[in-house]
Amino acid sequence: MEPTLVVLVHPVSPLRWPACARLLQAVQALGPVKLTWLLSAEVMAAPRDPAFEAALGRRLDAGDEVGLRAAAAPPAERRWRRLAAADPARGRLRCEDALNGLQAALRWFSARGWPLHGVVPPARAVGPGLEAALQLMPLQYALLGRELQLLPLGEGLALPSVGPRCGGPWPRLVARLRERLPGALGLDHAPVLRLDLRPEDADRAGPRRHWQRCLARQLAVRRSATLADCARDCGRLVRAAQADDAALGPPAEAVPLVSAESPVLPDNAAPTPLPGDWVGPGATPRHAAGPSSQRPPP
Repeated sequence: MEPTLVVLVHPVSPLRWPACARLLQAVQALGPVKLTWLLSAEVMAAPRDPAFEAALGRRLDAGDEVGLRAAAAPPAERRWRRLAAADPARGRLRCEDALNGLQAALRWFSARGWPLHGVVPPARAVGPGLEAALQLMPLQYALLGRELQLLPLGEGLALPSVGPRCGGPWPRLVARLRERLPGALGLDHAPVLRLDLRPEDADRAGPRRHWQRCLARQLAVRRSATLADCARDCGRLVRAAQADDAALGPPAEAVPLVSAESPVLPDNAAPTPLPGDWVGPGATPRHAAGPSSQRPPP
């Protein structure tokens, strides 16, 4: 697979779109880059915004992707957040709630003529219920933490981040270390890397210089792709490997060293003398004798 870079922009909403437009301008200053715009759950509950939808439609026509940064229906999203804040275990979605939310998202995207290829749920929402619901949906992928899960194949692809969000001194220091030591961290050999950007990252000079430097360095050696493009290419490779395994057939059975017709000697049977062994009275066969054994003279 060709080395790939995936750039994610989240959260995206009508109120944040002016900042998103400034971020887009800063990205395009480095060249053509495919972006994956992840909508927040509140967008589906808000009134329709024709200008916002028209802007996203133009990004789709340009080759970008519009995804969903949520895991439940908008009314249940607030209740889920309260549960997750009080008890992380209770915050994990049930299969029924996750299924209802994903179906509502599909209807919302379909009403606007947009394809929904996958979702990026919050890490604290991931659990058996959400994973079971994802297997029932016509989606291509789900980004669960740092793993891109291909649906419905069930295969996973590690998706390490080329640089964390630089929101404070410590994340900024970690980001600079990751930027200067990519080989030591194993990022140079990763087939796919991700770069997470927030709409306000274009308005701060320090973070903007950092992610622009990271982006330029990775674009010099990697192709730009959306999450849907990456999932499609990985799925093609997985299906090709599965087809090759099916063409080879089941593995051949091992041939037993002893056949059923071979005679079985009793446990107290005397060993068969080898050629040249002394078989006289009191003699010990050569192959059973110890290292200090002496053969009687002929």
